Amino acid sequence: LLALPLLFLGNIFANLYGTLNNTAIQVLIPDHVRGRVSSFLMMSFSLPLLGTLPVSAFAQAVGAPLAISLAAFMAVLIAFAFYLFSRPLRSLDERMEKALKG
Repeated sequence: LLALPLLFLGNIFANLYGTLNNTAIQVLIPDHVRGRVSSFLMMSFSLPLLGTLPVSAFAQAVGAPLAISLAAFMAVLIAFAFYLFSRPLRSLDERMEKALKG
């Protein structure tokens, strides 16, 4: 029962991410390459499944709570690094506003 609110919250953010991601692709990507970019988007649903094997092996060795905690921490670090080192990602809000206005 303790996990249900966290699962609910996680699904809310997953849906928010999906909506914002698809909107950004439709608005920012030129028509002639939108299909190629959409195929990369589809890979984002299947590629994370590749992480299941190493995380499950690590969970078997050290325990599930520690393995999931470390995987989540690594995901946050990677997301922060992408944001920190990607100028286009940092300026995405400005580009979205500009594209929606004009």
